[in-house]
Amino acid sequence: MRLVSFVRPNGADACVGLLSADGSRVADLTAIGLEDIYAALPRFSQLGRLSTHLTQAPGAVAYPVGSVRLLAPVPYARFVREGRLVATRGIDTAESTPPGELPQYGASSATERENLVFADPAEIAGPGAHITCGPDDILGFGVVAVLRMGGRDLNEREAAGHIGGITLFAEWHDPLTGVHRPDAMVMGPSLTAPELFAEADDVVLIPPDGGVRHAGVAGALTALARLIALASMRYTLRAGDLFVYDAGASEVAIAPGTHAELVVESPWAGALAHTAHRSD
Repeated sequence: MRLVSFVRPNGADACVGLLSADGSRVADLTAIGLEDIYAALPRFSQLGRLSTHLTQAPGAVAYPVGSVRLLAPVPYARFVREGRLVATRGIDTAESTPPGELPQYGASSATERENLVFADPAEIAGPGAHITCGPDDILGFGVVAVLRMGGRDLNEREAAGHIGGITLFAEWHDPLTGVHRPDAMVMGPSLTAPELFAEADDVVLIPPDGGVRHAGVAGALTALARLIALASMRYTLRAGDLFVYDAGASEVAIAPGTHAELVVESPWAGALAHTAHRSD
């Protein structure tokens, strides 16, 4: 059971929807009084029990997935991430890493994790977006946890219970400066309930050169809960806040002035595709 934000056929406003089990239909949850993703997150488990009725029953307000425009599941939100690790992590050249796999980045120390970056709210691009990347940018990717409720001074167990859903992200950034731009990230295609998140399944990057990259996410929920708990000691958290778990990063062969489609995918999440335009 997965939540999406979408625009109806011939519509303009963002709606919250429920993706059917086979991924073919999107049920419009505004029909049952849920105005947006923030209203749906606290009821995620309840919606799971009703998913068949909401997506398949006669009278359900549902659309073929190909007729709607999927957005980032949380189209506008603020991010929390680890600041110090951005510029110091390798990009897939570790000698101990098997070919086609990237170093797992979830094993950073508690001291490193305390150096958090709390970004201002920003608009986030969703599946199919066109992103302009710099001439030396690399592509980072991994998973994002979305809070279903806010809070302050949480312990790690409480923090884990505040996670409302997990989704994928892909993000272009300069590996030397570590600067992150909101307009260089895509997120989606849907939110998966945390109990359905499969840490055993790699997140896979499919670049245009055909060299598939794998990044493990084992331990991601534990790392995210620790990150949420640390952030709650410094900030009052809000429903919809996004916590980033960087699984890997890779150079991607796109010539300056050209573009290519890239896909990040995992069995529990589906496929997140975007088109990258490499600037001169």
